[in-house]
Amino acid sequence: MITSPLKRAKETAEVINKDLDIPLIKMDEFVERFFYDAEGMTVEERLKAFPTRKYPNQEDRDSLNKRIMIGIEKINQEYRGKKI
Repeated sequence: MITSPLKRAKETAEVINKDLDIPLIKMDEFVERFFYDAEGMTVEERLKAFPTRKYPNQEDRDSLNKRIMIGIEKINQEYRGKKI
C-alpha cells in the first residue's frame, strides 16, 4: 500500500491496512501541496492573512502536478504487474 510519509496519511493507511497486513510504502511524491509562508495555518487563518489565496512561495500547480506524475511513473516502473 502506498502512502504519503506524513503522519496523518500514514495513520490512515495503517487503519486501512489492519486486516490486509501488507507492506506500507511511503513516497514523498504524494505529500500535500507545500504552502510555505501559509504552512501550518488553518483555512480560516490563511484566508484572513491572504484573502486573494495567493500564498507567498507556495508550490505552484505545475510543480505539484510534476511531482505527482513522477510518483505515478515510479509506481508504474517499480510495481508493474503487482497489486499495490
